[in-house]
Amino acid sequence: MYNLLAGDNYALVIPRQAATDNWSHVQITKYMADNRIHYSNKGIPIECPLYLYAPGYDGQLTRYPNLNDAIINKLTTSIGMRFVPEKSNEENTVCPLDILDYIYAVLFSRKYRQAYLDFLKFDFPRVPYPQSADYFWTMVFYGAKLRELHVSEDDLIDSKYSYKGHTECVVDRSTYQDGIVHFNKKGDMVINVPENIWNMYFGGGYQPLQKWLKDRKGGNILTQSDIRHFISIITTLTATEEIMKQIDDYIVF
Repeated sequence: MYNLLAGDNYALVIPRQAATDNWSHVQITKYMADNRIHYSNKGIPIECPLYLYAPGYDGQLTRYPNLNDAIINKLTTSIGMRFVPEKSNEENTVCPLDILDYIYAVLFSRKYRQAYLDFLKFDFPRVPYPQSADYFWTMVFYGAKLRELHVSEDDLIDSKYSYKGHTECVVDRSTYQDGIVHFNKKGDMVINVPENIWNMYFGGGYQPLQKWLKDRKGGNILTQSDIRHFISIITTLTATEEIMKQIDDYIVF
């Protein structure tokens, strides 16, 4: 997608249809996404770039928000703010990234997903307008935390999740019991993994920890770098779960 290759950008990844009771079909990215990033038999995901890029009269690329003017006007009027196309230090202004963060927070609310589940199965998600400026900025705060977490290219490691086993291990089976993820019969394992994180859905029908190990069965050797990345996935999912709980405690629709 040109708008993700031309310059700095974010894109919301959502489907139009998703026939599942575990709706979690939303991600954020800076890059082009594979058309099977979501688990769905109802079509491919759609990337919605925050900015569109176009060459100006001087030949230099310029960008403009990929947002509907009528929606922007309704949102800013509802919270008494003024829209600006780029992040600004001016008071009482809202920029495209703020709006994206607000949307991302709403879509990561389990209360929202449950309330609108039937609708989410056959159409694009609809996001309620904020009721006040304070409400909007609190949701923006949560959405920004999720966005920064999900686009991070560093391995985020929580030391409470630790690997015990050989320097190199082969995944011949992956099982979970009492907080332990077993990689094989030799005893290679990661400990202290919460059961809800092991079973957590992300991207529809995908359970990231289980799928990651399943994709590496059949003789593939996990290096220490691989295992560190696996622990990073656990850390990221756990942090996501904590933020989702905070959003659910606050959200109103």
